[in-house]
Amino acid sequence: MSPTAVAPVATFHRRCGKRITLTNGNRTAMRNVSEFNHGLVFSAEPLLQDGVFEVRIDEKIQAWSGSIEIGVTTVNPETAELPPCATKLRNSWVMSGISVLKDGLLLVESYGVDLEKLARGDRVGVQRTSRGELVFYVNGEPQGIAARDLPRCVYALVNLYGKCAQVSISSDSASGAGDPGEYGGSVGVSCEEPIGAGPSSSSSSSQQAISQNIDRPMSVEMSVTGGGGGAAPASVPIPIPGEGGGTGGGGGVAPGNDPHDKLRFHTRCGSLVKLSANCRTAERRRPLDEFNNGVVMTHRPLWDNELFEIRIDRLVDKWSGSIEVGVTTHCPSALQFPATMTNLRSGTIMMSGCGILTNGKGTRREYGEFNLDELREGDRVGMMRKANGNLHYYINGRDQGVAATRVAQTLWGVIDLYGMTIKVTIVDRDEREQRNLVTRRNHLLMTGQVQELPLVLPQSIGSPSDVDCSPSSVDRLLFHPMCGSHASVTHSGRTALRPNASDDFNNGVVLTRRPLRPNELFQVRLERVVTKWAGSIEMGVTTHSPTELDFPFTMTNVRSGTWMMTGNGVMHNGITVIEQYGQNLDRLQVGDRVGVVRKDDGTLHFWVNGIDQGPAATNVAERVYGVIDLYGQAAQASIVDTSECGTPDTGNSTISNTTLFPCAPSGEPRMRFNTAVHGRNAHILASGLTACRPKALAEFNDAIVFSSRPLRQRELFEIVLETVVDRWNGSIEIGVTAMRPDELSLPSTATDLEHDTIMVSGTTLLLNGFTVRSDLPFDLDALGQGSRVGVMRNGDAIHFFINGTDLGAFYESRAPNLYAVVDLYGQCAQVSITAPAPYPHAGVTACGAGLQSLADLRAPYAISENSQSLQATSVIQPLALVESKHRWSCITGSSVTLMHNWTLAARCTNSALSHCLVFSDRPLVAGETFEIRITEMNPLYAGCLRVGATDLNLSDEHVRKNIPISMRRIPANVWYVSGNEVRHNSTLLARSLASLEWLRVGDRIAIELTPARTLRILLNSEDMNIGFTNLPSDQSQDVFAVVELIGATMAVQVISSQGPSSPLRPCSLRLQDSLELGLDPLNKQDSMLESIDSDSLAMEFSEVHLGKNVTLHEERRSASRAQSYNQAIVCLSKPLCKGHSVSVRVNSVNTLWKGTIAVGALGVAPVTGQQFPFPTSAILFRRPCWIATHDYVNINGTKTQSRYAEVLDSIVPGTVITLTLTHAGSLLIGCGSTQLEELATGLPHHVY
Repeated sequence: MSPTAVAPVATFHRRCGKRITLTNGNRTAMRNVSEFNHGLVFSAEPLLQDGVFEVRIDEKIQAWSGSIEIGVTTVNPETAELPPCATKLRNSWVMSGISVLKDGLLLVESYGVDLEKLARGDRVGVQRTSRGELVFYVNGEPQGIAARDLPRCVYALVNLYGKCAQVSISSDSASGAGDPGEYGGSVGVSCEEPIGAGPSSSSSSSQQAISQNIDRPMSVEMSVTGGGGGAAPASVPIPIPGEGGGTGGGGGVAPGNDPHDKLRFHTRCGSLVKLSANCRTAERRRPLDEFNNGVVMTHRPLWDNELFEIRIDRLVDKWSGSIEVGVTTHCPSALQFPATMTNLRSGTIMMSGCGILTNGKGTRREYGEFNLDELREGDRVGMMRKANGNLHYYINGRDQGVAATRVAQTLWGVIDLYGMTIKVTIVDRDEREQRNLVTRRNHLLMTGQVQELPLVLPQSIGSPSDVDCSPSSVDRLLFHPMCGSHASVTHSGRTALRPNASDDFNNGVVLTRRPLRPNELFQVRLERVVTKWAGSIEMGVTTHSPTELDFPFTMTNVRSGTWMMTGNGVMHNGITVIEQYGQNLDRLQVGDRVGVVRKDDGTLHFWVNGIDQGPAATNVAERVYGVIDLYGQAAQASIVDTSECGTPDTGNSTISNTTLFPCAPSGEPRMRFNTAVHGRNAHILASGLTACRPKALAEFNDAIVFSSRPLRQRELFEIVLETVVDRWNGSIEIGVTAMRPDELSLPSTATDLEHDTIMVSGTTLLLNGFTVRSDLPFDLDALGQGSRVGVMRNGDAIHFFINGTDLGAFYESRAPNLYAVVDLYGQCAQVSITAPAPYPHAGVTACGAGLQSLADLRAPYAISENSQSLQATSVIQPLALVESKHRWSCITGSSVTLMHNWTLAARCTNSALSHCLVFSDRPLVAGETFEIRITEMNPLYAGCLRVGATDLNLSDEHVRKNIPISMRRIPANVWYVSGNEVRHNSTLLARSLASLEWLRVGDRIAIELTPARTLRILLNSEDMNIGFTNLPSDQSQDVFAVVELIGATMAVQVISSQGPSSPLRPCSLRLQDSLELGLDPLNKQDSMLESIDSDSLAMEFSEVHLGKNVTLHEERRSASRAQSYNQAIVCLSKPLCKGHSVSVRVNSVNTLWKGTIAVGALGVAPVTGQQFPFPTSAILFRRPCWIATHDYVNINGTKTQSRYAEVLDSIVPGTVITLTLTHAGSLLIGCGSTQLEELATGLPHHVY
């Protein structure tokens, strides 16, 4: 094409959507207005490079939503089958609204002017540049680069969608949008002929200027002068793609910076962070269990005047505190990420709440007009380093002013997904969104001021006599429906709540319907909290009746006849009379209970979680009403019957655990049915112990009932079938659910429950209504009258029982709380909860050993893992010897039954010749032996068991649902012995001189993983030269023991131990009430070490991993420093596993030297000195390590000055130091009677 040639006239392709009519020489397209889609039209020829295809909107109708869409596609309209809309067209790039989509998926979230706001006469165009970039035009103005690397041959497409009914190709489309010298060539006619192929140099230079102009950063404020009323505002900020998600404050891209390098999150981040959406979205895992370890940073430093902005996508209403944002000089690729960013003591500026923290210390208490803790989902937070060195924060587009001056030149953006904030996304700046967010906030502020009108009372509420005269209402303590203006009473007067608790914090006063009787406990359970406010529930009594009280903002404003407990003080008529009284109510969490009692002598007592806080007032009036004030964080509470009283209902309670005696059921609250939540056809009788379906012959469903509280660990929830009708198909269904019953919407049958619900119906196991397996070895439908069925939680495993027999674990749930679920379905018409009985552990038949035996089995003191106050508590477990045993995993073949605390595995039937695999419940640990004993054989069968190890990933859901039928079918590496054959997978490695076929009942087989990652098989503790050396060298690769029960072998039992579960005895940790400390004979350090059982797993020092000044004595159980003051590191010979502890005693101290002992753990085994060189001091170890001494801590090689373990500086001969690795992966240090907080979290299964 010569420079002077006339460009061809652009037209639409003859093939178009079935609702399109082409006129005007195929330059005008019109859609049938009775349809909103099937309006695709295409350019007649592919676009030439730098050619703009532009159309004008001729007609718009208001009958539909949506509007014109435009883009490009590689699909040839002549041969393609046209979809109804553009987003379903493959190989297409389409601008729709303000977004750009690739093949229907979001490519650019916020881009350019909103096409839906364009009016008649407005023009929209599309261009493919000579560099393969996609640019859209609105009214002749380019909107920036929307995509790159487009194919060479693309057709323009226009979708006449929704309101857009007619378009025409604009008159200047053939020569570009406006001046040809500015926008380049025309619509082309060939895929092969590049524009500018002619001899004119001016043409190519013009095109070069075009490409450069497209890449040039645009001004933040760009005038958009579209025609018509629907156009954008006169001044709309146009985002610059490639500038880190925002336009910045008018700044451009500095020289040397790639304008296309959009900001995203760095792949190195906090341990609980999950990145998605091309690293533009960050989410904190386990948001209801953890509130920190959610730090994320940008993948590159921020440029000057570049806005780094994120949108809050999701919040949880559990924790206090919320998102924290800022900048740091630390590079993410080298930073050891802290739990929270405010822990960093250098180079970091963070905004937290409404203040600014520099290097972890507050520098500005009040900054800006927003509090980050009060932001909602959808709100946006950004930051920018100005060219003058000032740091600014932006919230919902509003500049909050200078937060810091003269900040460093190189800064990475930081987001801390802390507390309530669990998910954020990097976004491009969008002024329309910002305006909407500001409007929402202003609306909330306005409604918060005006909405002071009292709520309309229900129709059923009449005069006071109508409320109080009913005998039933007088008998049961309920809330009165007349309450504070922001409160509401539901669930037939049982529950009080503030529906809009996030908008306001007061006006939540609620009174009881009737006065309290003498010695009557008025108690409520806190069910919902909103952590954005300060303060919490307040409770007390008042002489004012609910019908005469002028409800105040808070009950402490009432100046007569009122006694209230607020925080940890007591107020009478608004005046504090006791400043320090009992448990602080502001610290209560969901599930905690608070109550009040007026004694018959006129004294007033408050109760917290069933514990009397003592007398709070005397001479209290006789006729008083109970009152609660849902103030601050307290958003919902329900009255608790005395029959429901017990320990806190959830593991979230801040109160220390109640002392539990497994042999004394009276020490534990009796499990009952939930009286408030059940199916419409179910009735609860006998104080919550019996559930029935009264119309059993007329109705067969809608009779779901729940336990009154979550199941404790190893607590058996068992019911007996009392009435069975021979009318329907199906019978009782039982299981567990992770949702609180009052938060569920009840279906007609329990098998339709969702939200982590595991149910058994007949022979079928269901998860959230979907069948997991349908071949259970028992049938609930076959149970008759008098049969017992139960469910138990043991760790994460869910076990089912029939007539007292443990049928084994059939599924796992990691939910913190599990409620029992029973469906009185079909033939089952009535059930009752059986009397609690201790679970029959292996080797123990009854609890008649008495308290003396309990005391003998007590372990020394330790801190409860779930005690947030770190207060010592007591859980005495007399059967803890079993706790230290290895066990079989609940993941077993279908022909195997587990018994005796999951240590005994037996074939269900003699004829079972497959599906007989059993695995160890945890991976093998180097230096530890997994040993089994044959307990039953059937000589009528030939062959014998197979024993070995496998690296099969037992945590994979597919593997758990498809257990291999035999050892040879395991879809992973397996090393095993069968007879005298030593095999790896299907390969025969060797033949042993000894054969497993020689073994009889009582013989033992041991599997040992050595520190060198070799596997040995021992027979009756004798080495028969059976070993494997080809195990993976990667220590992170878990290897599990595996046994196949075939041939004559019918049952095997695990007899090996995992080592002591406490520092000093092979039994469970004993959590001791502080009141018992002075009375317990075990409270002497000298007797603690003497209580070590000689049969427990012997810990000794390693003679290989020693500092050069260390000497070992007493069979490597004692170590001393021979000379100097350093190079005296000593390691233990065996690793410390989760749930285990180890203790050392200081025998000698040299006061001539400064400094003291350092203790901790290493994440990898120090194999040899050459591979793992020891430093002169333990505090100098490199990662992975967790070391503490009196003045420093070393976490993964990062040495920080700290007073964490300053107690180590006061050790004397005889001091016992204990290291504990909890099941949750936390490392705890105890020094004498002092228990320190966790040194580190998230540690691996075993450390050294």
